[in-house]
Amino acid sequence: FLLLLQSDAATAHRLRRLVLTYGIVWAAAVAALGGISWWLVGRALQPTRKALQQQNEFIAAASHELRSPLTVIKTSLEAAQNSGTESGAESAPGRRFIAIAQSETERMRRLTEDLLLLAGQDANVWHSDLAPLELDTLCIELYEAYRLPAQQRGHTLSLQLPEQRFPTVQGDKQRVNQLFSILLHNAMEYATPGTPIEIVAAVKAAVVTVAITDHGKGIPDENKAAVFERFMRGDKSRTDKAHFGLGLSVAKEIAGMHHAKIAVADTPGGGACFVVAFPHKG
Repeated sequence: FLLLLQSDAATAHRLRRLVLTYGIVWAAAVAALGGISWWLVGRALQPTRKALQQQNEFIAAASHELRSPLTVIKTSLEAAQNSGTESGAESAPGRRFIAIAQSETERMRRLTEDLLLLAGQDANVWHSDLAPLELDTLCIELYEAYRLPAQQRGHTLSLQLPEQRFPTVQGDKQRVNQLFSILLHNAMEYATPGTPIEIVAAVKAAVVTVAITDHGKGIPDENKAAVFERFMRGDKSRTDKAHFGLGLSVAKEIAGMHHAKIAVADTPGGGACFVVAFPHKG
């Protein structure tokens, strides 16, 4: 009888230890699972939080940019009206105010077009009309269109095309022209006066590349990763209202529409080189 009591006591002790052990293991497993779940949920929500933050920043910056020209237009038109009323005829100050209003209207039009393109891409409602496109012909047209404006800004524009046959790519000519125009405008604005600007096209195994190269101050390495972000200005000290910080982000979106890649590198000796690589099938 004593042996039976000892056996039951030992069994009960082992059961208590077993229950305690499994309880600790279960609690640890639940805690670990909760921690892992919390970490995974946090990781999963990071893109959403980042997207919401970018959207809020985008809306705030866009509102600020749109508010400025509207205020200038309103003030200029009121001043022009008062000037004309006082003199009884259209005066020189009145013409100047109207010219300012027209300039701000054009500025707002360009900003609105850029915003609409970016918003359409975000909402996946913008569609491009892709067709066979000869990039060498487009490069020649760009050269002819920008040679004189570049010269007026103190730059010599040059064009280099490969000797071999230039394959066609699938593209929307109007949008690709807009992409290269953005890069050329960017080069003319930031290049050092008196320095050349080059358009260089090349054919490689699976891509056709077009590079726009300038010889200005270039882009610091810490800014290269963010240069295609919206409302990003490479030189934050610039206050020129012609620049919204949207051009390169629009260029990137247009490149993406064509399954092309756009990148920036340093020009030897100083400057920036933007390269767009379009896929082709030979």
